[in-house]
Amino acid sequence: MRYAIYHSPQPGSALWQRASQWLGRDAGTGEVLTQPDAPGMPKVEFGDITASARRYGFHGTLKAPFRLCSGRNEHEMIEHLKVFCAMRTPFKVSMQAGSLDGFIALVPQEHSAELEQLAREVVTEFEGFRAPLSSADIARRNPDTLSEKERKYLSEWGYPYVFDQFRFHMTLTKRLAAEKATLMQRFAETWFGEDLARPMVFGGVALFVENTPETPFTLHTYVPFGKATNERPPE
Repeated sequence: MRYAIYHSPQPGSALWQRASQWLGRDAGTGEVLTQPDAPGMPKVEFGDITASARRYGFHGTLKAPFRLCSGRNEHEMIEHLKVFCAMRTPFKVSMQAGSLDGFIALVPQEHSAELEQLAREVVTEFEGFRAPLSSADIARRNPDTLSEKERKYLSEWGYPYVFDQFRFHMTLTKRLAAEKATLMQRFAETWFGEDLARPMVFGGVALFVENTPETPFTLHTYVPFGKATNERPPE
């Protein structure tokens, strides 16, 4: 079993529902959803280019997927997460649809010190729960393609894109060729237009779970900022 600590919209919110429909799956309920009709693209192709994002669910990574280390347990981690979130205040970030190395995603319009601080604190605060990566885990990251600093972060923190290498993004597609990426970015701008017209609220964090290898990640617990109680998605 692997866990991940993500930013996600409030479960059941308009953005959650819209993003779930884009991906074709509600990560809270597991419901399979009918995806929108992308302009100039057959449904089967749209399903293919969103497949990897669909497996992980709509999210922005704060602490990448990890296994619990020996001596720690899920209940202890969730209680720690509640305390962590209880001491934090919601903030907002203006977002846009963009291309990140060919991956279409929702990304910040400009640098957010609050978001970078949150990511840094999540990475460090929950490091004590993370089991070391196996050699197979490291190999899957293609370390030969990483910079020296990214390899160091991968070894020390289990993920290469932390701290000064962190780039917040909420992935919508796999990596696409330039022409198709432009098409999908425009479609994302339209599909998420209402949500992009106002800043995104960062009001909590979500614990996602991968129960068995290569199965879809599901929302386990959503913990709002400023409270010490957990919220689960609507039944």
